Amino acid sequence: MLVDAPVGNPSDFRTVIEHRSDVRLDGVDAFDGFLVVSYRSEALPKMALWPLTADGYGTREELTFDSELTAAGMGGNPNWSTPKLRIGATSFITPARIYDLDLATGERTLLREQPVLGGYRPEDYVERRDWAVASDGARIPLSIIHRAGLQFPAPALIYGYGAYESCEDPRFSIARLSLLDRGMVFVIAHVRGGGELGRPWYEHGKLLEKTNTFTDFIASARHLVDTGVTRPQNLVALGGSAGGLLMGAVANMARNCSPEFWPRCRSSMR
Repeated sequence: MLVDAPVGNPSDFRTVIEHRSDVRLDGVDAFDGFLVVSYRSEALPKMALWPLTADGYGTREELTFDSELTAAGMGGNPNWSTPKLRIGATSFITPARIYDLDLATGERTLLREQPVLGGYRPEDYVERRDWAVASDGARIPLSIIHRAGLQFPAPALIYGYGAYESCEDPRFSIARLSLLDRGMVFVIAHVRGGGELGRPWYEHGKLLEKTNTFTDFIASARHLVDTGVTRPQNLVALGGSAGGLLMGAVANMARNCSPEFWPRCRSSMR
């Protein structure tokens, strides 16, 4: 939630953004005449412009993008009275971009895009959001990308981290293109322990509830098989650092609850 209060009497505050269990407020940047609200919703970082009026606050307007899985955030904006807002955006299929947003017209000017050699075309790939269901009923977001026209079931690589409230957002990767072009599906399982769905998502994936991280990952893999994305024998699991702990846990747990999974599992520790 977000409140405002007079400088001379901070106890006299009022709520201007109510708490929502499905949204995490990440921050508010103040400028002359408007606010920029940064938040997470549906496991993605988003932004909204909030004009300031003579009567208080106007209507918040979410910044939207063409790509379904866009991760957007603020750039460097040191000028209090700026007429333009510097923002950044990327997705599985969108190379990292930097824009100037004209606050008067809403027009976006592309300043820079991550160069990609080899005639890359975003329309050659498909990205989408899916949801697996954990053993306790929790919905686990999955970020998925594959080559357009791919025949299923296909070989798949599922990646997980799930620690320290870190958010593994779907970002563009040049190195990943080779994998996709050879017919593989790439999936991020946003398991508990991460921060993609807010503080409770993290709290329910650590200490005495750390096993949720592991069982979420197994449930995510099972979902990919049950929905026809891949087969157990064509599924590879990947995780590094804290994700390496995840790999070790699921490799051992799967022997009992899902013995058909993960004949191939890569753990990277530093």
